[in-house]
Amino acid sequence: MKHIELLKKIAFLADRLEKYSDIDFSNIEIKINKFLKNSELLSYSLKVLSIPFREYTPDYVVSSPEELNFSVDYKTDLRALFVLAYVAKEVYSDDEIKIYIDYSIEAEGDEKEFFFGTYITEGKNFTNISDSIPLSQFISLNIDEMNWEKFSKMFPNKNYSDNGKCTYTEYTHIPNRKEYNYYENESYGEYAGSYAQDVEGLSDDFINDALDGCSDAYWNID
Repeated sequence: MKHIELLKKIAFLADRLEKYSDIDFSNIEIKINKFLKNSELLSYSLKVLSIPFREYTPDYVVSSPEELNFSVDYKTDLRALFVLAYVAKEVYSDDEIKIYIDYSIEAEGDEKEFFFGTYITEGKNFTNISDSIPLSQFISLNIDEMNWEKFSKMFPNKNYSDNGKCTYTEYTHIPNRKEYNYYENESYGEYAGSYAQDVEGLSDDFINDALDGCSDAYWNID
């Protein structure tokens, strides 16, 4: 049977987490980035546990995230976060996964969002986000005695912005190609695989000059 070893781990995990069976996952929109490493194993695990989710393909990037991570909205049920963290632990085994708390207030209504495979990256300056939390550190917490007041003091919003959004703040104005129309023989290939070149058709020269050689600067999660 396909994924038999993972199925055994998830079955054992289900027994351990039985006390959290009352969690209402219908109020949490769980999204799995299909570009994330082993995303299909995450999907399989959540299906086995009957936890609702949906897979998605990012609109603005065509590559895998730089790091293994997931983000969760502020004030999401911490017990749900605990369960999903353990699922990630079983899928990724020895790989250290990072967790980010999203303190933005963009979501409408009461539904909280949980993203497996974000493009938030440690060392890059995002607004309204916590520092990265190692998965091993999170699951070592006594979650049954934890609430958001305590949790947010441990992992605060590191870069507050009153616009209420989670935004990569090093993003700057991207000139239109018409502003860089002086290339007679544009070259391609140096940035193959990037959204900027494969989707938008930007040349190596344009990326080097207009984006300072950073093809990732073309996208902004805002």
